[in-house]
Amino acid sequence: MTTPQQPQTDAAPIDGSEAADLEQIQANIEQTREQLGETVEALTSKLDVRSRAKSKITDVQNQAIGTLHTGRARVFQLTQSARRSTTDEHGEPTPVVIAAAAGVAAVLVSVLVAGWRRRRSTTPVLDRVRRR
Repeated sequence: MTTPQQPQTDAAPIDGSEAADLEQIQANIEQTREQLGETVEALTSKLDVRSRAKSKITDVQNQAIGTLHTGRARVFQLTQSARRSTTDEHGEPTPVVIAAAAGVAAVLVSVLVAGWRRRRSTTPVLDRVRRR
């Protein structure tokens, strides 16, 4: 079994340039330790699937909330624009809107009446065909 080496006591004394080199080496070692710690921390966070999934869920939720707020604001703008274009300054519907509504109602009534007439007129014909 090996044992750690003990510093030699009979070595020559360290002069100024060797001391500076030693301090620089120690500083490099400390910097390397810090970088290694940061690398280990980054790898650990990448391997932590649970926290990454929670982070992704939070990001998606925030994005959805932002989209929802944007959509609400757009709908409000469109509603206000439609209201301004279909009413006069007193809030009453404009004649064009009234005429359009009357036209839609007339078409709806004529479609319903035509359907009612068609069903009413075909029923006796079907009865005659069935009697034979």
